[in-house]
Amino acid sequence: MINLQVTLFDTNNRYRPISTIVKVENLQYYKDNVQAVRHKAIEKICAKRYTTPKQLAKDGYNQIKVRVYQQQ
Repeated sequence: MINLQVTLFDTNNRYRPISTIVKVENLQYYKDNVQAVRHKAIEKICAKRYTTPKQLAKDGYNQIKVRVYQQQ
């Protein structure tokens, strides 16, 4: 299992970045399912902040970056 840190950035630099940790099997799984992993991370962020993906996009969170956080 690999932990990936998914971070959403505000393109207007008005708000601080939002990040979450998503567990995946390996990097090959991430490369094959990039959109699914990103969608899972956005849904996790939305659940934590009591908001919707549409509202995040309206607030300017349009840029996303993913990095390996910790390998187990």
